[in-house]
This record gives sequence, structure tokens and C-alpha cells, in this order.
Amino acid sequence: MNDIVFQCGKSFKEVERILVKNIYSGFLEGVADQKINQHLVQQFLKDVEDSSVNQKPHLFLQKNKSGDECSALPAYACALSLRSNEPANNPNYLMSVATFVWFQHQNPLTDGFEIVNLAKTLCWKDVAKDLNW
Repeated sequence: MNDIVFQCGKSFKEVERILVKNIYSGFLEGVADQKINQHLVQQFLKDVEDSSVNQKPHLFLQKNKSGDECSALPAYACALSLRSNEPANNPNYLMSVATFVWFQHQNPLTDGFEIVNLAKTLCWKDVAKDLNW
């Protein structure tokens, strides 16, 4: 994986945790509607949040041309957690963490993680949470 560089210049070479899931795995036939997609997104977010370090993940969700959430989600749900050994905002803490969730069409394990480009739109201090061990 390429370095993940945020808009503010903060960069990461190492990843704390990665989760990739085929979002429609288990569907027998048909196309998921908006209600099912919203449920799948919320369930994936809950799974990621339950395994995160006291933090709500930052969600990237593409909008279609009408401004609504996509009617068909990209095939892969991805989550990535990053940790810095320095605080993002409060010097009284020892480290900072952030978890990101996004959906992408291509298999991230073979074609790369879109988070490399998505992170360029964010500043680390705006999305990270400061923690102690």
C-alpha cells in the first residue's frame, strides 16, 4: 500500500487494522434497494465501530448525480484504522487514532485501497481522536 497522506501533510506508512468485506455476499438474486443498502451500510459501520477504539468511524459515501445515496453500493466495504504515536489536538495525550469506512468497486486487495486518495481531502486533526494507552 502507498503512503496515506492527509491534506495537512500528516502521512502514514503503517496501518493498524484493515477490514474488507464483499458487501453483497450472501445475496441470492436480485438487486438491493435503498432500504437494504442503508441497512448494509449501518451494519458494516456498527461492526467496525464495535471493534474500534472508542471511536465512531469516518464514513465516505459517494452520492449519485441526484444527490441521493447510491442505489447500488460498490462491491467492497472497506475499513482502515490508523494510529499516530503523537496526539492530534491535545498534548496531554500520548497518541491519536482514526478509523475510516468507504466502499469501492474494485477489489482493494488486488487493485489498491481508495483511502490513499480519499485521505487527501481530510486533515488528520479533524478526524483523529486523542488517546492514552
